[in-house]
Amino acid sequence: MAARVCPDCLHVVSVGKVLAYSNDLVCPDCGKPLEISSPSRYLASFAGLIAGLIVWWAASKHYANDSWALAWVLPIVFSYFR
Repeated sequence: MAARVCPDCLHVVSVGKVLAYSNDLVCPDCGKPLEISSPSRYLASFAGLIAGLIVWWAASKHYANDSWALAWVLPIVFSYFR
């Protein structure tokens, strides 16, 4: 069974609706509220943290030899812009 299928009526929910309405997703056929699974949300959160860590690591390597007084702040700021 696909991840975008209603478990009750087996109607396929479009990808656009799943992405746009992940918190209040409703099946367009039967009207039953659907939810995104917790492992799926945890995987997305973990991927975001890993991306932020990679950006922080890359920025800290680039500015490691800089003599600017606030150079230590840039890796933290750049990690928020991931």
